[in-house]
Amino acid sequence: MDLGKLRGAKGKTDAPSSPSGNGSGDSRDVPSNRLKPKNITETRGFKQGVTGVGNMWSNYMAILDRYFKGMSRPDQEQLITRGCQIVTVGCAIVLTTFFYQFIPLLVRVFALPLFIVGSWFVATKVVAPIILAQFEEKLNPPE
Repeated sequence: MDLGKLRGAKGKTDAPSSPSGNGSGDSRDVPSNRLKPKNITETRGFKQGVTGVGNMWSNYMAILDRYFKGMSRPDQEQLITRGCQIVTVGCAIVLTTFFYQFIPLLVRVFALPLFIVGSWFVATKVVAPIILAQFEEKLNPPE
């Protein structure tokens, strides 16, 4: 075993080492003339995988863009409103799970449905109009 090739080792080694570095001559060892990558993101396979995933994502986004532009303006607004409702009610439900066990049973029975209905109302009347205003330039013109 040649310890002279370790990081920080200074000086020359006495005997020449085998190309595999461990003297066994395995075919799975990396030749000494190729540098090993420092992390997985520098490997050729990782770079090809990232490129493939990037191409798939851009194709998917192009399909969504084409479909969204093909919708009528009321359908676009309804889609955005439904998405806002799903996200807002989902966040409200996740928030209630943090405090659910600390709330008395009688309060849970009445407060939980009111909280969910309130989050739906906020999503419809507050969040959706804000998001629609943000996406105004991407929506089709009104008919």
